[in-house]
Amino acid sequence: MRLIQRQWFCVALLAGFCVALLVGFAAGCFSPHVREGLTCDESGQCPSGQTCDVIDNRCYSVLPSRDGSTQSDGTGCTRDTECGDGQRCDIARGNCEPIPAACRNGEQDGNETDLDCGGADCPQCAPGAFCAVGNDCNTLVCGTDSKCAEARCGDGVKNGSEHCDSNGDSATCDFDCTKVKCGDGHINAKAHEECDEGTDNNDIASDACRTTCKNPSCGDGVLDTGEEVDPPTSPSTTVVVDPATCRYDFSAITQLYCNSTCGQPWNAGSDGCKRSSADALCRLMTGNPSSTATSYNVEAVLAKPGICCPEETPPATCIHLGNMAHRGVDVDVSVEDKNLLAAQIGGVVVTVQPGDCSDSK
Repeated sequence: MRLIQRQWFCVALLAGFCVALLVGFAAGCFSPHVREGLTCDESGQCPSGQTCDVIDNRCYSVLPSRDGSTQSDGTGCTRDTECGDGQRCDIARGNCEPIPAACRNGEQDGNETDLDCGGADCPQCAPGAFCAVGNDCNTLVCGTDSKCAEARCGDGVKNGSEHCDSNGDSATCDFDCTKVKCGDGHINAKAHEECDEGTDNNDIASDACRTTCKNPSCGDGVLDTGEEVDPPTSPSTTVVVDPATCRYDFSAITQLYCNSTCGQPWNAGSDGCKRSSADALCRLMTGNPSSTATSYNVEAVLAKPGICCPEETPPATCIHLGNMAHRGVDVDVSVEDKNLLAAQIGGVVVTVQPGDCSDSK
């Protein structure tokens, strides 16, 4: 009896193994994700549940890799050239899909714009084929003659090795289809570039285009032509600096010390206060190297701000501002902010009022 039970147990175990083996085999043979290998018919059709793979013209179960493909960077396709052989780009969905049989029949039918190309369902057309819109073409450019055009820089469509294409300069793209980059030697005004001297752009050289592609300007920390001080700060509280031009403003100064030998620097070597002394004061006041005094007075030094004697060692309270040759006064100029009388201890000055200077700017 025990022998019979053992025999039946073995039979049952073997039967279960065989059933499991058969089920597994059947699942492998009839899984919709396994190639059956039938050849597609002439119209590109396959048995129910299968799709014709136009790459090898055989029928497969519908596999995700055969439909809805995307570019390697994970973004949707925009043109057929981004898809594999035998595929077209469904631009509306951004998916690469097999080319329909109707687009391989050698006839222009449906919504095709040319033979087996163009329209919503067929591959994009090559240059020279007829088109209705840019998406009909593999260059995405439909010309004014309703034919697909060759890709070129300036057609407004990014193609090939182009980094961008905005049909001229834009805020992000240069006219040569490269991305905007300060230092490329091209001034792109739409990208707010004011200058671009390429490798000569410099943040410390006078009058150079800066590495931000901005023109040299007051406040950039570099003393450029026409500037007197940069950054635009003054050691004097009376002679301040115009923050727009980096130039001193002498308009609050109306007296210049020219007593005895102190007049020599103003008068080309002559002592005392003369017209040339008054002219020097006008040029400082106006910033114009051609300005002259139409009227002036010589009087005792006043207890208010003024230009100090340009001696080698000026009074301690006089503030040195520098040489003003660009104003037509080739003299190292110092100023007393409050009381020139106290600084110079007597003597005479030339005085000029703002309206007494010609050729003022």
